[in-house]
Amino acid sequence: MHPVYVPAASAMTTGKKMLPAASLLVLHAPRPSRQVPTVDSSTPRTLVHLNPMATDQCLLLTLFPLSTPISLSTLWHLLSLLLSSSTASSVPMVYQQTFRDLNASSSANSYIGLYALQSYDVAKCAAICDKVSLCTAFNIYIERDPSQNPTNNDSTAPTVWGYDCPNPASMTSYRCTIWGSPLSASTATNSGGYRSQFQVAITASNGYDKTAGSTPSTPIGNSTNSSPWSNGRNCGHKAINSPQNWMGSRFFLGPFNPQLCGNFAIAQNFQNKATAKSAGKNYYQPCNMFNAYYLHKNGLPWGTYCALYDIDLVVSYATYAGATLVGDVFEVAQSFTWTLLTGDKGYF
Repeated sequence: MHPVYVPAASAMTTGKKMLPAASLLVLHAPRPSRQVPTVDSSTPRTLVHLNPMATDQCLLLTLFPLSTPISLSTLWHLLSLLLSSSTASSVPMVYQQTFRDLNASSSANSYIGLYALQSYDVAKCAAICDKVSLCTAFNIYIERDPSQNPTNNDSTAPTVWGYDCPNPASMTSYRCTIWGSPLSASTATNSGGYRSQFQVAITASNGYDKTAGSTPSTPIGNSTNSSPWSNGRNCGHKAINSPQNWMGSRFFLGPFNPQLCGNFAIAQNFQNKATAKSAGKNYYQPCNMFNAYYLHKNGLPWGTYCALYDIDLVVSYATYAGATLVGDVFEVAQSFTWTLLTGDKGYF
């Protein structure tokens, strides 16, 4: 396989992204699985105007002869390499880059939201994540979208008869998605697809994660903005295991959200107290600590697990790392405990 040579003057532009100048940028040929055409070294190369994303953009590359067919996936891969050359060193502070240059975007239960960017701006996407309390990771990528709704002139699509545009011109979308869990390459499973005859494609997909250095916000009370809980204690990748003190558990699908566990603990105390009063007793079992941990199912983000305990337990009780149940593998990705600032002895 031969390298692809990209001559550079002062700079090259792909859409709104400026690529740094270089005397000669050498891009190694894509992986064999992408079926890149083989070019004989004796064949004169031709300056080709390629347009992998949008009709109003042009990527100027010294590639293959004009007669050589080049697949859409090859074009996307070349563009991904070009973009990554200018973004490889731009990892935002406190984040770690967990994957790079993929042709698929993340898809997981910990999804929080999607934002449209004006350019491929890693810092902007990080700033969006930093403003959302549950966000600990983000995925930035480029998506090839149709400029119009792809529709056939038949009864297979809900449009007015007479409108026939199954493969409209493409447009470039810069996407930023934010997530409430650790984000790895295993989550990048959305590679696009077809809308009628138009192929939606994704490239330059990079993932950034700050979960390892983040402590979730301390849950607040149900009716006030103050918190009855102490600061969270990090239990790493293990959950508390103390059956004799366990009071019950609940699971919440979605991003990691300890506030749900705090609400559950307070509600359980109210319920236990009311039940004891109605039974003529002056004592109830109080919840003094809860453990909120995030579970991965078969390697993918799944949801928040809440476990309640009647006493404050130290981190050494965190011994549960996960289990395999009915063929599914469950793993603890992150785990924290919170304890009541004023201990509840259960008397009233």
